[in-house]
Amino acid sequence: MTNIQNAAVTKPAGKVLYDSVGAHHQILNVESGATVYPGGLVLQGTDDDDIVTCGAGGEGFGWAGYEDTPKKYRPATIDTLYVTLDRIDVINGPGIIVRARLQNGQNVPKGTRLVAGAAGELLAASTAAPPSGTVAVVSTGAQPVAAGPLSTQGMVVAIAYESVNASGGALPILVTSLI
Repeated sequence: MTNIQNAAVTKPAGKVLYDSVGAHHQILNVESGATVYPGGLVLQGTDDDDIVTCGAGGEGFGWAGYEDTPKKYRPATIDTLYVTLDRIDVINGPGIIVRARLQNGQNVPKGTRLVAGAAGELLAASTAAPPSGTVAVVSTGAQPVAAGPLSTQGMVVAIAYESVNASGGALPILVTSLI
C-alpha cells in the first residue's frame, strides 16, 4: 500500500487551492496591486473589504486565490499580478493546502514552519535561542517564551507540504495553511 504522504507531490496546474476541505472564501478588493500574485499571502487593507500584500513580519489572514476569482478579474496566468481594484477570491482555513510562493534564497525541507516574507512570499521561521554569554543565567524569565507577543518574524502561517529550493529565485511551494 502506498503512503500518500510520502508520494511525490504534483502542483495543480492553474490552481492555488490543492486541497479545499475546510476552505473559506471571500471576494475582496485589491487595494494596491503592486505585488499581489495568486497564492500570495495577504492582509487587510484600509477597509474590511480591501486587501494588500503581506510584508515580512506581517499578520496575513489569507491567500490570494485564482481559480475561484471572477473571470473578469482573473489574470491570464497564475503567475501574473492582480491589478488595483480587482475583486479576487481570498482563501483561508487551517489545514487547507495551497500553492504559495517561497521567497528567493530559501531552501526548505518538507515540514518546515513558514512565516511572512517580503511581497506576500514565505520564508523559514527561525528558532528563538536562549540568551548566552559569560554571565550565568539564573532566571527562567530570561528564557524565550512560547506564548505572548508575536516574535519579530510574526506568526507561523504555514507548514511546507514539500521540499523546495528557491536559492535561484522565488518559486511556488505547496503549503498546509495554519490561518
